[in-house]
Amino acid sequence: MTGDINGFLVIGALWFVLTLITRAKGSIRPRPPGPPSYPRPTPLPSRQDPTQQEGVRLQRMLGDLRRALEEAAQTSSPSDEPVARPRQARSKSPELSEVESLEGEREPVDLDDEAAGIEARRIQAAIERNAGRKPEAQRPAALVRQEPADHTSAPRYSARQLRDAVVWREILDPPLALRNEREG
Repeated sequence: MTGDINGFLVIGALWFVLTLITRAKGSIRPRPPGPPSYPRPTPLPSRQDPTQQEGVRLQRMLGDLRRALEEAAQTSSPSDEPVARPRQARSKSPELSEVESLEGEREPVDLDDEAAGIEARRIQAAIERNAGRKPEAQRPAALVRQEPADHTSAPRYSARQLRDAVVWREILDPPLALRNEREG
């Protein structure tokens, strides 16, 4: 019986200690986080490097192009006359302020006449080239003298001859470790 009472006393003591701990935790308010232990990052310099400046210029140019395409899609005219666009405020970049459109100054170019002249000259040159041939050069290929086939065939080796050639090459060549030094 005393063992049972001791068990209850131990369980009661543990419950009392845990209750005190949870009450203490609840009564303590968490402190606001303090300054971080690592140094704050330094702010970026206000001056951009050339690649960043070029990127900004490209973004502006692409934005202008997108706006121009949207305007062209909205105001499509059925006639062939160019559509007058209102000038937009451009950036102060010297590259963009110097650009001017030459759309109105273009003249239509027709290359068909020039191509027809080139084709006629080529045909005439081919006729002159073929007219100067001798009749013997125009004879059929059957009249050309046939060469015996023995001169064109390659010698045939048996499998044993090829195997012997590989073995002798391995015997006569330098060792594998020294082959790269000789080639280099």
